[in-house]
Amino acid sequence: MLFTEQIIFKEKVYDVLLREKDNLLMNFVNDQKPVWNSYFGKASAVYILVDHKLQAHSFAFNENLIKKEEKLVDLTPVYDEETKQYRYDDLQIPIDYTGGIVVGRHFIDEYGYEEEYPCFSYRDVYELVFERGKLVTSIDHSRSMNRIRLNIDKGLRDIDHKKDIRCINRFMKKVLYKNYKTNSTKRNIKKKIYKVFGAN
Repeated sequence: MLFTEQIIFKEKVYDVLLREKDNLLMNFVNDQKPVWNSYFGKASAVYILVDHKLQAHSFAFNENLIKKEEKLVDLTPVYDEETKQYRYDDLQIPIDYTGGIVVGRHFIDEYGYEEEYPCFSYRDVYELVFERGKLVTSIDHSRSMNRIRLNIDKGLRDIDHKKDIRCINRFMKKVLYKNYKTNSTKRNIKKKIYKVFGAN
C-alpha cells in the first residue's frame, strides 16, 4: 500500500519525509480492526498541531482497500467520485506518538531521482520531536539542506560516488537530532543515501 503523510505546521502544509517510527495514523487505523480488501492502492493522512499536540486531521483511501461494511473511527466518510476515494475530514483524533519526524515543503524537482526525493529536495525542512503526542521541540534544517544542494551544484559532491554519499551521510547524522529509517527498496548504490535522508 502506498501511504503518504502531510502535517500542517506553522499554518503551512509539509510533506512527512522521514519518521523515527512507523506511519503515524496507520497504527491507529489498524487498531480499529478494519478488514482490508487489498494492499494495492493509495492512502493518505494529514495531521495538525493543536496547542502543540499532534492530531489526525483527515484520512483518505482508495475504495478498493477496505470492505464497504467496515467502518473506521465510527464516522461516515465522504466519497469522492473523481478520485475514487473515501475521505474522513476534521477527525480531531489525538496521535500518541513519541519520536521524531522530518518534514519538508517547497519541493525542488532537480534534486530528486529514480522516483525518490531526499530531504535536500525541499527548501524548507524541519525536524519535529514529540513526546506522547506533544511537540517538545522543532529544529529548522533548511540551511543544512541548502548546504548540501550548494555542494552538489558546485561539483563538490556527487551522489553517484560512494565516497560523497558517505560524506553526506555523516553530515546528516550529525545534523539530525533523531535516527530515522525509510521505506526505500532501491537495490543500487544510491540506496545508502536514503538510510539517512531519503523520502517516505
